Amino acid sequence: MDNSVYKLKENVLISEFSGVSNDEYLIVYHDRQWKVSSNVYEVIQGLGLGKNRETIVDELNVSNNGSITEAGVEKIELFLKDNRLIEGTEDIPQMSKNLGQRNIWGRITLLSPNMIKKLRFLSHAYNLVFFIIMAILGVASVVFLLVNNPPVNMGKLLFSLRLDRLILCVCLAFCIGVFHELGHSAALMRYGGEPKRIGAAVYLFMPVFFSDVTAAWQLKRQQRIMVDLGGLYFQAMIIAVLNFINIFVKSLIIKYALLISAATFFSNLVPFFKLDGYWVVCDYLGVTNMRKAVADHIKYRIKKTAKQSEVSRLGGTKKLIFGCFILFSCCYAVYYGLFFASTLKYAFVCFYGDIRHLVNNGADIFKSISIYSVLKYIVSRFTLMLFVIFLIKRIYKLIKNVANKCLKRRTISCDT
Repeated sequence: MDNSVYKLKENVLISEFSGVSNDEYLIVYHDRQWKVSSNVYEVIQGLGLGKNRETIVDELNVSNNGSITEAGVEKIELFLKDNRLIEGTEDIPQMSKNLGQRNIWGRITLLSPNMIKKLRFLSHAYNLVFFIIMAILGVASVVFLLVNNPPVNMGKLLFSLRLDRLILCVCLAFCIGVFHELGHSAALMRYGGEPKRIGAAVYLFMPVFFSDVTAAWQLKRQQRIMVDLGGLYFQAMIIAVLNFINIFVKSLIIKYALLISAATFFSNLVPFFKLDGYWVVCDYLGVTNMRKAVADHIKYRIKKTAKQSEVSRLGGTKKLIFGCFILFSCCYAVYYGLFFASTLKYAFVCFYGDIRHLVNNGADIFKSISIYSVLKYIVSRFTLMLFVIFLIKRIYKLIKNVANKCLKRRTISCDT
């Protein structure tokens, strides 16, 4: 193939990346990103100029002491072709919405990019003085709420409300959640990035909001961290404002909505899941995929001949934070496993009890059924319904994968 085909497409962007080291670059194409070393970057530049493999290897080895081979250049060529980054390759008609985010499903759009851009004035909230004052007041309000109202009793408090008040409470908590996501988008706009949609989805079996700020990958490390924390900042800010208002209004709806939001504030900091805390740790360390970094580091420690891991190049303080992340994640994995098992048991007991009650009292239930009773049941079982759907999806996927592997082995056996 002629070397000219290795010219990058116009919508493929390459920029310096503030990661583990100072010689890393980020390739961006549609909604996909790849972090590459300076060697890979220079090879791509050489291919774009029409240089052959031998010339590229000779030039790089003069400056990098024999760190690249023709086989390495060939791998980079295949990478460019397979991901359709170069002119002469067919473009991808539509990128997968769940690319790299398989645990997120059921997405719906709440705010379009155009609607978010009209709220660009919110980026002024990141003025340094205003930011410090509101961040302190916000975090203090969150702590005050949770200290005076233990989250353990939140479920009982919520279901003590009448259904109409419960719905209003959930709607207010919903609005606070959307405002949280606007914090991420506003921070991105503050640094010149273009935000995409804000929406709602299900992460594993937990209802969540999301803000598509993939453009943040092209920012500097400190700016990316600010985008990561932007949601929590906006959430703390609105909690402080509403908490102040509720001193005079004395509304249970506002109080319980703030309690829901205050509880989710700290759950977002858990780095085990891909929520705000996870991305803060990733960006602080300069790692794009923490789980891959952990796997690579374990492989490097066990097999010293393996490629040097990102973690091995971290400084002392960052290695300590990485170690804490591993320890915390292991503890949280145990907790999550127990929580998953207890939820499974509770879901089985609840739905089994519902079926038995329906069978034994079917006639009476259908006589007294109302919109109020149906809504009350849906609200009380909503999370469990998501859990069951999540479980069914996982079981279906497992069966499908096993069936595909069996068919593949059978085909190979027949061909042989």
